[in-house]
Order: sequence, then C-alpha cells, then structure tokens
Amino acid sequence: MEETELSQPAFLHVHIIGAFASASILMLVMLVG
Repeated sequence: MEETELSQPAFLHVHIIGAFASASILMLVMLVG
C-alpha cells in the first residue's frame, strides 16, 4: 500500500501540470481569437 501512496502524488502532479498547460493554452487561444 505504501508504494501506491508514494506513486499517487507524482501521478497527480502530472495531471495538475497537464490541466494547467491545457488551461493556459485555452486562455491564449481566447485572447488571440
């Protein structure tokens, strides 16, 4: 169980980074458009 708990934060970090990147791209598209 410890291994999964340690691997979860990293996976969440990747998801948060991906969501932030997509959100920033959307904002740029809206501003340019």
